Amino acid sequence: MFRFAFALAFALGIVSTAANASSIRVDGDYAVSGPALHGWGLNVEAWDRTPHFDFHLDAHEHKTVKLFKIWTNEWYVNYDDKHWESLNVHFSFDSLDTSGTVEGYSRGFKNHYGQYGYVGWDNPLEIALEHGGMLLVSLTHEVFNWGKHHLNAGYHYGSYVYANFKYKPGDKVEPVPLPAALPLMAAALGLFGVAAWRRRKTA
Repeated sequence: MFRFAFALAFALGIVSTAANASSIRVDGDYAVSGPALHGWGLNVEAWDRTPHFDFHLDAHEHKTVKLFKIWTNEWYVNYDDKHWESLNVHFSFDSLDTSGTVEGYSRGFKNHYGQYGYVGWDNPLEIALEHGGMLLVSLTHEVFNWGKHHLNAGYHYGSYVYANFKYKPGDKVEPVPLPAALPLMAAALGLFGVAAWRRRKTA
């Protein structure tokens, strides 16, 4: 009798299955914007090395992408260059039908280590997915155009900003629609009926 009870529990277990996807497709593009590109402080430039991305992530898997290069054409960090200016990266995800922005800041530094530009980010960007999971996007903090006595201006001395994408599945559970579950439940109950009939026959 216990094996038939197990069969019913197994069937009902199939009826309520986790709705999380085992993998997701991450495809889309991004845009870099903000006052740091044309603001009052250290003026920076950004070159989109990977304007479009397209890959798959399994559960808990992460992928690092070389996103864009950042640099300055200035030669010296002056007083106004020490002012923090905002720099944002806006992501648009086509297959996920959603978007989000990683906010960051850049400025120039001048100290006994030398002169250099710096960019940092408010990480991570959390994109909630329909099935209860989450896509996390983090950007790397970078130092660029470092020089001992002055900035080494130009693209060649810039640094790449990397993006790390990670898929974190949720624990949301959704039932299979009832019409699809009925055959499973009927089969399990039928097994119980056969077992009861055999027991009465042998009694």
